[in-house]
Amino acid sequence: MRKFKEFWIGSNFASGTVLAILFLVLPLTGCSGAVDDATAEFELDLGPQGKEKNRDLYGYGTSKSAREIEAGEWNTWEATYHVGRMGIDDGGRIFLLFHLSMDWGAFQVSDPAGPNYVSARTTGRAKILTIDINKRHAGPRPYWTGLVITVREGDLKMGDKVIVTLGDSSGGGPGIRAPTITSHQDQEFRWMVDPMNAVNAVRVLESPEFRTVAGDVDRLQALWPSEATAGETTWLLVKAKDIWGNPASSYSGRIRIQAPGINGLPSFYQFKAEDQGYHRFENVEVPSNGGFTVRVVDESELQLQATTNLMVVKRNPEKQLFCGDLHGQHLRDSASVEQYAAYARGFGGAEFMSWAKNDFHITEKEWDDVQRASEIFNQDGRFIVFPGYEWSGTTGRGGDHNVIHFDEGGTLYRSGYAEEDLRGYDARTDRYSIDVLLQSLQPEKTFLMPHIGGRRANLEFFDSRFMPFIEIYSDHGQFEWFLREVFDRGLMAGFTASSDDAYGKLGDSIPGDRLFAVHGGITCVYANELTRHSVWSAFKKRRVYGTTGERIQLRFKSEEHWLGEEINASGPVSFSVEVSGTAGIDRIDIFRGIEKVHSYNGVPDNPPDRIKVVWRGAASKERARQTVWQGAVTVSGARIKSFERYRLDYPLEELRLTEDDRIVFDTITAGDEDGVVISIGDHDEDAQLTINGVVRARNQFGEDAGGSRELLFSSRLDDLTNQEIIFDAGGVDRELAVRRFGSDYPRFVQFEWTEPSEEKRSGAYWVRVLQEDGAVAWSSPIFVTR
Repeated sequence: MRKFKEFWIGSNFASGTVLAILFLVLPLTGCSGAVDDATAEFELDLGPQGKEKNRDLYGYGTSKSAREIEAGEWNTWEATYHVGRMGIDDGGRIFLLFHLSMDWGAFQVSDPAGPNYVSARTTGRAKILTIDINKRHAGPRPYWTGLVITVREGDLKMGDKVIVTLGDSSGGGPGIRAPTITSHQDQEFRWMVDPMNAVNAVRVLESPEFRTVAGDVDRLQALWPSEATAGETTWLLVKAKDIWGNPASSYSGRIRIQAPGINGLPSFYQFKAEDQGYHRFENVEVPSNGGFTVRVVDESELQLQATTNLMVVKRNPEKQLFCGDLHGQHLRDSASVEQYAAYARGFGGAEFMSWAKNDFHITEKEWDDVQRASEIFNQDGRFIVFPGYEWSGTTGRGGDHNVIHFDEGGTLYRSGYAEEDLRGYDARTDRYSIDVLLQSLQPEKTFLMPHIGGRRANLEFFDSRFMPFIEIYSDHGQFEWFLREVFDRGLMAGFTASSDDAYGKLGDSIPGDRLFAVHGGITCVYANELTRHSVWSAFKKRRVYGTTGERIQLRFKSEEHWLGEEINASGPVSFSVEVSGTAGIDRIDIFRGIEKVHSYNGVPDNPPDRIKVVWRGAASKERARQTVWQGAVTVSGARIKSFERYRLDYPLEELRLTEDDRIVFDTITAGDEDGVVISIGDHDEDAQLTINGVVRARNQFGEDAGGSRELLFSSRLDDLTNQEIIFDAGGVDRELAVRRFGSDYPRFVQFEWTEPSEEKRSGAYWVRVLQEDGAVAWSSPIFVTR
């Protein structure tokens, strides 16, 4: 029986009344659409004879495999294509396509005894079926990855079968690794056929559907606001995750809640089926002062425990802190607009959101759905929603920009089209460059957010009237070079972070294998209150900062001026910084433009007797930005006592200790940093740390992009200090860095800094926070003019 999760949502309508609506939102795993639900917009690929004749002429697909796929499991699946009346000519092709969110193990056809081996056979007279693996051009978006099967030495007639085995283990292989990302909706093993090899494939309407579901709980996470107002109430969110970070919707544990100094929380809570892996506790009473954390522990499995971020209590604060996600994707067959918003509001823990589907994917009906869902889900004091989309033109025309409207009723202007059927689109709303788009908008009602996604935003088109900030971090990677370009061009912009995944998982998105590189980020804003008007006003004033996804508090001011604001000054300017972390604070840097002018270095409770080795950066500013790091860390003249993974974004990234005492690594960065923290025992005077390996570029489809380069670094252990030793690795900010490292750094840091009088000059002052676990936060600048 399908389960639903209920949300009572207050919605403001034109009359000014507030209605309570019982909105039935599908569970996090969503629901499937029937086979014959293909809408008019997408019918051209079903063949010129029409949908009614599709099965008879072009056949159909079936599968006897289990309909539910556990995320990341190793198994074997079969899919069968039944040939239609058109048959398949010698040289004709059959396509088995997969949604881009299905990050299967890397298909291969060369080693039957190896992992991820795929095969095809037929009951027909064709003697040979060849399989070509196409990672990005096998079919139309979003089913662009798949197997292209060519019929050789004979043809196929109606009633013949083609059976494809994913993870064929008959040759001794272990099967294939299933997708690691759970889906809100059913997704097809989509068949398409090109019967006459006419390069004109037709979609087989009846294709089997599958659902990727979460595995067992692997860990708990707890979070709440990083700032709260004394005497008011707040909330606590506890969620269960599988090993990949998906919502562990089957979790039914009983947790003990340890919240000293906090009233309004139960001592215990039993997770229920309707929780779907998360529970939000309301009406938590905020004490009069101090900083607080809450710890939750599963009573039966004590390793399942989590501690919240530090909540700092403020008395009568001028501004309040809210965090959310302005930029996520939900491609066709990944999530409905309701599932997208429900995830952000629920499991994602977001307090505000917007929509960001690519304009070239949006039909008029879908744009209407966005308007409707924005109005329904928007609720002052709980969850603020801004209608929007992503204008996705090529970089030469302006590049990727989120278009975010204050309220419903805005027009959808498209940069182009990517769907199969363009009927119903209005050419009068085409806007093929950013400057032309801006001529149709009003800055009071709409703002744009330039970002680095599939396409790179072009700051030659930057317009401060419409663009209060840029996005410098998302699932695509970390882009401090984009931040520096703002200063190089003399622009005035704040900084944010987002998810920008393709799975409809705002607020808490995971990268998966290949397509994305890092966990999604969030944006936090200082506003007067949690309403559309107040949050919008704060956005326009750039009172924002971004994080790599953690609820880090970053309060950056100069006297009464907040981050994002402008100051006219004659004498030296003083700045105050307050940070509370989700882990210890390793370092806080203050910059003036691209120049570092002050650093706070955290003092750990435990001395820096460990060694931190990190590798970071990107291969390129373009699509092939991911860097593959492969190699080993060795220590001669000493033994490695233990090691910890540092900032690795996904379980598929490898870090292991071999029998000969080497730490082998195989990870991906895209501007961010990965690494290892090593504990070493007594060592010889001449003990050496050595890193050998290679770096190379790849694109987001896992394809090699060249640029291979060797790594070789060596240093005496006794020469290492708490200051980084850097080894340049080419690319964009790509380097190795080695330093000594402590543990248990302070969770709360507060200090003031005044620029030296001899250095006073105009500039944009901003803050970067680095936690000991590698999490980062970036403030918007305070702009000082003299």
